[in-house]
Amino acid sequence: MKKLFFWFIVSLFLFGCAKKPNSEKEPNGSFNNATKIQCDRPVKGLINSKLDKDYYRMVVPLSVYKKEAGVQREKILRIDLSEIENMDLTISVFNSKQEQLKICNDMGKGKGEVLTNIGVEAEKEYFIKVEQTYSREKMVKTSSTSYKISFKLNNRDGNESEPNDKKVRAIPLSLNKKVKGYFNPAKNPINKLGNYCEEDWYIVKVNREDFLIDFSLSGVPHIDSIIEIYDKYDYNLTRIDNYTYGEGESYSYLATGGSNYTILVKSKESKGNSQESYILKTYFRKDDKESENEPNNNRNKATNLSIKKIGSPGQKYKGYINPKGDVDWYKLKISGRKHVLAAMVTGVESIDTILEFRDEMGNLLNNVNNMGLEQTEVLSNGGLIPDKNYYLVVRGSSKKETNARQFYNLNLVVELYKPEMELEPNNIKFKAQEIKVGKNIKAYLSPVGDQDWFKLNVYSEVELKFSVTAVPRVSLTLNIYGSQGEKITCISGEKETIIEKISRIPAGDCYIHINAGEDEANVRDKYVLSVVQN
Repeated sequence: MKKLFFWFIVSLFLFGCAKKPNSEKEPNGSFNNATKIQCDRPVKGLINSKLDKDYYRMVVPLSVYKKEAGVQREKILRIDLSEIENMDLTISVFNSKQEQLKICNDMGKGKGEVLTNIGVEAEKEYFIKVEQTYSREKMVKTSSTSYKISFKLNNRDGNESEPNDKKVRAIPLSLNKKVKGYFNPAKNPINKLGNYCEEDWYIVKVNREDFLIDFSLSGVPHIDSIIEIYDKYDYNLTRIDNYTYGEGESYSYLATGGSNYTILVKSKESKGNSQESYILKTYFRKDDKESENEPNNNRNKATNLSIKKIGSPGQKYKGYINPKGDVDWYKLKISGRKHVLAAMVTGVESIDTILEFRDEMGNLLNNVNNMGLEQTEVLSNGGLIPDKNYYLVVRGSSKKETNARQFYNLNLVVELYKPEMELEPNNIKFKAQEIKVGKNIKAYLSPVGDQDWFKLNVYSEVELKFSVTAVPRVSLTLNIYGSQGEKITCISGEKETIIEKISRIPAGDCYIHINAGEDEANVRDKYVLSVVQN
């Protein structure tokens, strides 16, 4: 009996300590007569008519905030509005100036509404309005027209603080930290500039150059999310929309240059999720000079390649084909003597990679697309003239291809030019590379469709022996032309066979033209062209 009496007394004590719900006090149909409520108690109210509007006034006391000096006196508020049968309810939040901060009408008839992460400061006044969404239909009779509003205060640290649905309201995003936010509400009637979409804006302030930032956004069920990044001039740097519902997005290697950037996070189709948050992370790190610097999608923004090693094994750079249709430009400049470049781009899942070699004006010198999906592409014997800019461009074969989760490696080997080396481009007659009698040149037939031209000068008519060594998987054709373009000889061989031909060459210039069969190429094995007097 004593134990039962004890628990009876405890239960009475606990019941007495439990905070009773607030109740609306009619009339409360405007800001001036809003019902006063407390942030730590739920509210009960009634919708008495189709046009009934219930206003509530809340002031969050200083006692719920940390009082340490220097701590930001702000918390975030979550509001849950219960459902009423056959009614479509709307909930709105206003500041002390009666400016509307947020409005939510996502769920429809017979369902409740939720607003998350509303930033509230100590001892400031906020208004909450509950109403039935305007309809020409008559008010449907229901067994009950009562509703309940519940409140939950959370710490601001690590969370977004609404409203941040415009660029001018962007909230600071700390580097190397994460922030939690919600796609809530699904639609935002206040945001006219954003076509009434709910948007979350953040600002990153960077004071140091030679640093890179990576961004990642976690996936949220039923949401197809988008990230957009803007520079300090409000120019859109990129729009990331690679993946679909429930999947995250990411962007890597943004070169800071000591500037401010604003980041927009939103749902692609104005869908919401008030129950599960997204996480937006930033990774801030020193530029290792071995990564692309985004944005580098044109010649003027090309990432500089610094060649510190001459000869094998060369140097390696990392990049992403991200977002869809991304094009990565790299700039290379060599001083001193003439050099030869070999470049290789490793395969990336779901992408058919293309590697381009371009001159200082951006004109295409060589387009390498020998292989297929997810395979490596190789540029051979690219000629580098001292003190001129050259560009390497990496892209997918389709503007729909992307992979933000797997980087490619761009491997470079730069060697001093030697007379026995081929020097690309030499794929047309007026770019023919010189060769002398008694010498040879080692060359590649790559990419697919490659043609190699060589120029030979003899002082008097002479009989010469031309030979081209065999190349695995390739059938060769050798053509020899006179100075006026007349064909002297033509010989074609089978795959992987040597070509040899003895011809009498008149005095002056002659041209040697070598090509592979249709759709044939070999980036691994060189052929050797030799010309000797017979």
